[in-house]
Amino acid sequence: MGEPTDQEIREILDRNPEFWSPLREEAVRSLEEAGAAVTPEVVDAEAVAILRRKAFDALARIEEFIPTEERRRIYKEVEALLLEAYPEAEGFPDEVMGEAIRRRLEQEYPEAFEP
Repeated sequence: MGEPTDQEIREILDRNPEFWSPLREEAVRSLEEAGAAVTPEVVDAEAVAILRRKAFDALARIEEFIPTEERRRIYKEVEALLLEAYPEAEGFPDEVMGEAIRRRLEQEYPEAFEP
């Protein structure tokens, strides 16, 4: 699975609207501080960029604290559990897998999630 496109990030945010609001608020502050235009399109683009940066930072921290083989083990175990929980042909949403992996990593390696 490669890096998601901006459109894929927008689709995830559209399915999880509770994340849009704080990202948009942060985007507005960032744009105003930079003296940039604050239009709905620019705000949404900045919100996607903020989410991408936060995800990259979190991933880098996880990679620093959790060895590759451990991450692979956890990914496989979580995927197997989700396949059992979602036996339908359409499977489970990507964000369900992502959140389940994050919770499992945080449970086993809390130091990777400490500020």
